[in-house]
Amino acid sequence: MEDDKIIELYLQRSEDALKETENKYGRYLMSIAKNILADAEDCRECVNDTYLNAWNMIPKARPASLQVWLGKITRNLALDRLRAASARKRGSGNALQVLDELSEIASEDSFEESIVDKVVLSDVFRSFVSALETEEKTIFIKRYWYFMSIREIADEMRLGQSKVKMTLMRLRAKLKERLEKEGFEI
Repeated sequence: MEDDKIIELYLQRSEDALKETENKYGRYLMSIAKNILADAEDCRECVNDTYLNAWNMIPKARPASLQVWLGKITRNLALDRLRAASARKRGSGNALQVLDELSEIASEDSFEESIVDKVVLSDVFRSFVSALETEEKTIFIKRYWYFMSIREIADEMRLGQSKVKMTLMRLRAKLKERLEKEGFEI
């Protein structure tokens, strides 16, 4: 089917537009997605999202070249999905690494599970962080709240990575000391 007729089906809100688009451009769009994404399921979802975007956008826009326009949508969706997956991997990697660092201070079993203990612990953390100098506080929060990598913190704060690592190591030691002083068994 010709592109003009497919576009006309979209304008008429006919579901045949989706079928005809898939018949004519499905393999083309899948190849674009596969060049960017490794996972076959992600590729299929990306192509399906392309059809949905075309369905929603065509009444407002009438593309000069349907093939190029659909290819651009697929490419952008695939790149967005790749960025999101990379961010999740980075985030979870940082999160696991950060939690490992904090396990040097205490394991989860070290603290009682009562509400009172949680409130006291929360107050100790709040007090600890508020007493830090600005640079230390910023480094601590970026690492243990936002799960930023050492490199990201160093780059953002214009510090050396070794300084960030050393600061975090000292802060963990101070926090451990503070928790022990407050009566938490570590």
